[in-house]
Amino acid sequence: MSDIPASSGVPITMNQLHTEAGGTSGTTCSLNDEDIRDLIGKASGATMSMSEWYGASAALDTQTVTSAISGTYGSSTYLQGYRSGVHGSISDGTCDFKVGATIVNLYSSHYYTTDRVFFELTGNYTNGGFTTMSFNGNDYARTDATFSYQSGPNKTQWQWTDPTGGNPFGHTSGTNAVTVTWT
Repeated sequence: MSDIPASSGVPITMNQLHTEAGGTSGTTCSLNDEDIRDLIGKASGATMSMSEWYGASAALDTQTVTSAISGTYGSSTYLQGYRSGVHGSISDGTCDFKVGATIVNLYSSHYYTTDRVFFELTGNYTNGGFTTMSFNGNDYARTDATFSYQSGPNKTQWQWTDPTGGNPFGHTSGTNAVTVTWT
């Protein structure tokens, strides 16, 4: 999540812009630095207003998942999140950092004694484009995922063993809206 204020009226510091863009806190920066301009998509030397940075984020993509629950396994939730055509919903369902690929699944599952988190796209993609997928205070590093492409269903999958105890979406009944961010 961005440390840059989301609404006007709250001061924005250069340090906030610099650290959001990946810089080191307390080091020299300017509004015309490429990484800072990239937060709002401005070219070098372009006219800019501080108000353009409200809510700026270095996120590659952000989706709102309205997580639903499907069944239980023992006392644990069996499935939470979004599965295309099965349950839950996702804000726009396209993956910006994979050129608009369709997100078909973004869910957690408790299977036997293992809790897992799945992120799946339609199509064959490389294992890159993002560093971390984050939601509900949990960070899933791409390098910690098991990566695969399955030709039968034509989908690319990242799968993590989930350290949260099987409840990364944060609810045990009904639905819950969760913001998922890729950086």
